[in-house]
Amino acid sequence: MNYLGKVPKRARILDAGGWAHPHAEATHVADLYPWETRSGRVQLSSSPAEKFSRSTWYQVNFCDANMRIPVPDKYFEFAVCTQTLEDLRCPNFLMDELSRVAKAGYVEVPSRLAEQTVGMSDRASTFQGYNHHKWIIDFEGQLVFYDKDESLYGPRSLHSVPRRSFEAIVAADSHRQNVEYCWVDRISYRICEAGDAARDKAFAFRASLGISGIDVALDNAIRFSRRVRDTAIGRDPWKSASMRLLSQQYSTLDLS
Repeated sequence: MNYLGKVPKRARILDAGGWAHPHAEATHVADLYPWETRSGRVQLSSSPAEKFSRSTWYQVNFCDANMRIPVPDKYFEFAVCTQTLEDLRCPNFLMDELSRVAKAGYVEVPSRLAEQTVGMSDRASTFQGYNHHKWIIDFEGQLVFYDKDESLYGPRSLHSVPRRSFEAIVAADSHRQNVEYCWVDRISYRICEAGDAARDKAFAFRASLGISGIDVALDNAIRFSRRVRDTAIGRDPWKSASMRLLSQQYSTLDLS
């Protein structure tokens, strides 16, 4: 999606949550972690490819109800926020602040399809979606946030999507992997109450895919073979410190 197509070349562009992969066009970045650790490694000098600098990197805790990016209202022509909102216990704090500081923007989050799929983080795992995500987010004329734990409560057969089914769907339409939302003036969103509404939505989505019993059986067989292989070679994808960090919800990180 060419969401920056109409943005002036010299515009101020904010990347909110861009620590791991700062956007190539970002002139400013806001994130929990400091500038020196961007892209997951220690970097004490600027790169010629970076349009932002140490002075335009704002270290901000998105889980703080009083969070504020230190710029005036509508300071940025455009704000990008990708693969971040689903991590936050209270995503409204960041969305409201982005609406304040930017004239327009682009939000990208994993789709419901991805979050209900078994083995997204690791093919041998029985976990659905990405295990550090708090929300399943749909676009229903606005962003609608459904509590992930509540959504995936109940019989797994009623809400889980086999990984092989996910792969077939995304191969036919790559846009099914994420929700992409462009906004002007303000991000429109709703935080759904947890409970029956979240579970019913998950059950209805799974039923709409028409997944066959054969797909489920084949996916289980693939997962079993992967687990046998991993056990045989002593592989543990969650053993490293970096993987343990990435598996935590943003709101549970020790910030001391």
